[in-house]
Amino acid sequence: MTNTLTLGQARDAYLQRYGFSTAAYEERWAAIKLGPIKFWIPSTRTRREAIRFHDLHHTLTGYPAIPSGEAEIGAWEVATGCGRFRAAWVLNLFAMGMGLLIAPGKTFRAWVRGRKTKSNFYHLTYDEALLHRSADEMRREIGLPEAPPAATVADKASFVLWAGVALLQYALAAAILLAPVAALVYWLAWVRQ
Repeated sequence: MTNTLTLGQARDAYLQRYGFSTAAYEERWAAIKLGPIKFWIPSTRTRREAIRFHDLHHTLTGYPAIPSGEAEIGAWEVATGCGRFRAAWVLNLFAMGMGLLIAPGKTFRAWVRGRKTKSNFYHLTYDEALLHRSADEMRREIGLPEAPPAATVADKASFVLWAGVALLQYALAAAILLAPVAALVYWLAWVRQ
């Protein structure tokens, strides 16, 4: 991962590689793709602020913008903490939960790597000064391990706890989304009596 790029240059290369742009930092709706299905979610103010840091985290960690890579970065960000960015907590927990199904080993290793990282960018100010910092310098500053270190019992226990939170979030989302369907089925059954 060693290079001489600034954070801004590394971010721009990442965005270009995956067909993204900084326009997403201002858009009011965000496209989410799950396989062939594309749907739109509101891009709240905290999501628009958090995505700037999220993309920088992708560039530093090397996790790709593919489903397993989103699961990795989600686990890494939850392990390092998303601070005041509620949207980051929610979206990263969804990504981590997805990772439990599609890439459990990668998700766990990213979790451990995040636990061993001293910090992330969510507590910083996103500005040109940050983007002009060296990517390598910032990796050192936040204490980002090159590779996942060995997991401790505490790492494993915290992963199980937060994996449970991620799965609970999925269950709540399913209940909220399915409640109207269940009510409709109940109503139709009642009407037919």
